[in-house]
Amino acid sequence: MKIVLDTNVFISCLLSNSLSRFLLNYKNIVFFIAEYSLEEINEHRDELVEKFGEEREFDEVLSFLLSKLRIINNAEIKSFKEQAKEIMDLIDKDDTPVIAASLAINADGIWSFDEHFKMQ
Repeated sequence: MKIVLDTNVFISCLLSNSLSRFLLNYKNIVFFIAEYSLEEINEHRDELVEKFGEEREFDEVLSFLLSKLRIINNAEIKSFKEQAKEIMDLIDKDDTPVIAASLAINADGIWSFDEHFKMQ
């Protein structure tokens, strides 16, 4: 099974040793994240490190989480952007890249804490 993580799920895994982080170890699911999401996380890095507490530990957890995921690069997503816009732009255009990533890999689902994904 292939699941694309929304940025909010990845941030949750990053900031808290929660059930979400534990689920990334599930062997029957391959988890993916869009390169766009990683760029978004990098843009907010200072804020996330502050919430996390210590930069070195933040980097260790980030590295660990990334080792559990496959990254869908922006080039793979590009050809699906228009289709994703039709699906998601009227609901929440910020999540269009997540839909495009899902289409690019023919994902079985998207894991998000945003309820509006149910509307797409």
